[in-house]
Parts: sequence; C-alpha cells; structure tokens
Amino acid sequence: MRMTVNKIENQNNMTIVKGTTDIGAIKGIWKFNEVPNINEEYFVELNIEELHRNQVLIICDKEVCPMVNLSEDKVSFIGRCEDIDEIYYIRFADDWLEMIEIADNDLGINKGDYISFTQQYNRILIYPY
Repeated sequence: MRMTVNKIENQNNMTIVKGTTDIGAIKGIWKFNEVPNINEEYFVELNIEELHRNQVLIICDKEVCPMVNLSEDKVSFIGRCEDIDEIYYIRFADDWLEMIEIADNDLGINKGDYISFTQQYNRILIYPY
C-alpha cells in the first residue's frame, strides 16, 4: 500500500506517523530505523494487532466502499473479507491486503462480507518496504 507521510511525532522513543492513503487517513508506529520524510510517499505494510469481538462489525450493504478514517487516537477501517484461513484476509485496495487476527473468531464472517473495525493507533505498526 502507498502512504504519504503528513506528520511525525516522537513519543516514548517511538516514531508515530500520520499519513494518507488512497482511501483515507491513518496513524501508527513507524517500524524502521530511519525516520520518514514529511510529504514523501512510502510503500508500507501494516501489522494491526489482534482485534476482539466487540471491535468488529459485519456490514451487510454490498454498496459500501473500503475506507480508512483517523479520529483522534483511533483508526477505523472498512474492508472486504477476501479469504479466511485461521486469520482473516481483508482487502482495502488492489495493492492493500491485510491479515487480521480476531480473538473469538467465530463471528459469522464469510468471504465477500464487508467488515468494519477500529483499532488504537498504538496497536498499528507501519513497516516500509
């Protein structure tokens, strides 16, 4: 996935990055030795820490589009379940597929379902490649 870095903060020896993607804004912990540059675009992968049942909602409306939204310290995601194999593979864009682990994962999510979930920014790790 491509992300343009908009803001960089340092907290407790961690680099916190806010950025924009093709489908919305995101914030997380930058996991690379070199600090990114503001207004530069990076190809990144996310590691979204395990979700819990109360963080996930199945969306029945098939007209929904994938999106990401940053609200203070929480990032909300909407994506389509592409596959299930012990973890959930959620598609957000052609070049953005995330592997999501959900505790108590028997939620009735099926391939093709759109799901919405929210995670704290400090539980989202951003790895450039």
